[in-house]
Amino acid sequence: MSTPTVPPAVQLFDNGLTDLVSILPPNAPLQNGSRIPHQSLGKAPGRRLESGVWVGYDWRRNTPTRAEVVGWASWNANIGLRTTRYPAIDVDCLDEELARTIENEARRFLGDAPVRTGLAPKRLLLYSAAVPFKKVTLTFTRDGVKHAVEVLGDGQQCVVYGIHPKSMR
Repeated sequence: MSTPTVPPAVQLFDNGLTDLVSILPPNAPLQNGSRIPHQSLGKAPGRRLESGVWVGYDWRRNTPTRAEVVGWASWNANIGLRTTRYPAIDVDCLDEELARTIENEARRFLGDAPVRTGLAPKRLLLYSAAVPFKKVTLTFTRDGVKHAVEVLGDGQQCVVYGIHPKSMR
């Protein structure tokens, strides 16, 4: 008899990352009248209704239970993490050399961190913090191309598991 596979979202929860957020999958059908922009599919918090359509929810106030996370996994939701206690450096840069330099500088100043890659070479470095802080954004232009580095903090979330929306096109 084989052991049932524990979904990755549940593994995250079981390993102590309980500040999880249900994220719309990239192909989620939205409820009629939804104010969630189509380009936010795969990135924005959302929950599936019994009818199968998805809606936004108050993820900042929700403390999920393990049973909720099991449900999210059954919906094929992407999984996010509130960045209040787990700030993330979001390197929104499509220049591989520049993205690597920013990552290296973050590691030099802040230490090693797990990295999540969505649309390469963009990347996100995940840290922890004892004291919450608000988001910090740096935007700049290099060779005529705009780039951004955001330090996501209190009031934000980042996707830590799931399917990137551009992979669905």
